[in-house]
Amino acid sequence: GGPDFMAANRFSVYEYLTNNSMKEKPGYDISGTAKLGKNNDVKVNVNLKKLNSKTKNLSVHFALVEKSIAYTGGNGISRHLFVVRALVNGSDGEKFDTNKKTDKITQSFDLTKIENEIKSYLDDPTKDPSWRGRNFTGWKTRTDTIDHNNLAVVVWVQNNETKNIEQAFYTDVSNDLSSK
Repeated sequence: GGPDFMAANRFSVYEYLTNNSMKEKPGYDISGTAKLGKNNDVKVNVNLKKLNSKTKNLSVHFALVEKSIAYTGGNGISRHLFVVRALVNGSDGEKFDTNKKTDKITQSFDLTKIENEIKSYLDDPTKDPSWRGRNFTGWKTRTDTIDHNNLAVVVWVQNNETKNIEQAFYTDVSNDLSSK
């Protein structure tokens, strides 16, 4: 959202928009689980329950996030919250049958693949179109490993035309592997 001196203003704008959206009745109820798997992956199981949605052109979106990362960016902000590490099907999400009253959707995130993609990007970010021709002088620190104990999944149902969110869901990734 820009330099750190703008953070309070950005927060106020987003808080206002969020509070207004919270007054609307959700189109869906979302519940689910996210678990770290034995193969260095995160398995996500989601239940969608249609409430009052009349919209047909919807997608369900899955984001794997790290809840907090210590990294000082160019804007001076040193702690970043809910850093998106991967999206299922990018910004398009996944289509689902909006005629069903309930639906179960399963997805997974391959942590090894995601870390390799992050490392490749950090090796030479100028290859990415988002770099926009700036000079690359190296990194102060590299955030190319994923902390398995710091993960969460965010799921949301979104209207593909208006971009309105019908409902969102958040869950921490459980790490049951340490107890086995």
